[in-house]
Amino acid sequence: MRFNSDGICILDSIMEPEECRAYAHFLEREAERHFIGQRDALKWAEWHEGMDIHLVFHGAMAAFCRSAARRHQDDLDGIDKRLAEIEAHKAKLGVK
Repeated sequence: MRFNSDGICILDSIMEPEECRAYAHFLEREAERHFIGQRDALKWAEWHEGMDIHLVFHGAMAAFCRSAARRHQDDLDGIDKRLAEIEAHKAKLGVK
């Protein structure tokens, strides 16, 4: 396996179905991490939005938390797409 400069696995460098299975398993754990991060960020955003003191501070904190939640969603969407790509690649490897 090889990885690009961003540390992402180059799918065409995977030559074994078991490597595909490991990659999918790894990404499923990453999805869990992002789901929890998103959930927590949204909870914190709501908490900060409910504060009626230090409105500028809490408003900024809520915005930062909502931004984090959006980035977690972007990562979750990317993981879903990558899992489909891995399955297609694994199917091609199984044909050989």
